[in-house]
Amino acid sequence: MFFQDRIISLERAESLCEQLAEKVVQKPIDIVVSIEHGGWFVGVQLARFFQVPHATITVRRLPDEKVLDGTEDLSVAHRLFVVFIADFFRMARKPVVIEGVQRSMVCEKNILLVDDAVHTGSTMEIAAAYLREQGVETVSMAALASVRGPYPPLCYVLEGHHCYPWSKLSVEYKKFQNFYHKTHVAQ
Repeated sequence: MFFQDRIISLERAESLCEQLAEKVVQKPIDIVVSIEHGGWFVGVQLARFFQVPHATITVRRLPDEKVLDGTEDLSVAHRLFVVFIADFFRMARKPVVIEGVQRSMVCEKNILLVDDAVHTGSTMEIAAAYLREQGVETVSMAALASVRGPYPPLCYVLEGHHCYPWSKLSVEYKKFQNFYHKTHVAQ
């Protein structure tokens, strides 16, 4: 029962993004910047809610392994174990910005930086520092979940680990991929 409560459907994710948008209290938002891949959906939803542009930034812990590739035949429990072990080793590496946004898009703007989940806050901090280097006016942070407890500058609606539809572990992964390709690739 506990695990079932942690599985987030695409429809529930949309609802959670709306709740998050209602919790974000700050100066006006000029642009929403999401951390790719997990934060992309959250960013799209919040940008629609605030009726502002959306951009993505890619932050990775190098080397960036594709740990779930080739694990499709494993049980969910085994796949969770693979993810847990990979995350354990990946967390020791410092995140770096792989692909950013154009300076002209964010310079002197008020940014809402979003992700799906925050563990230690290091990814958000690296992304925020990168945006400040690009001349951003202010950076506010939001995520659907804070995994390891409250992270002071962060606004969030959930606590702990969750299985989002954009996770390869999700039963709605293919449904999310269709949404992603229609929305992101079509842009």
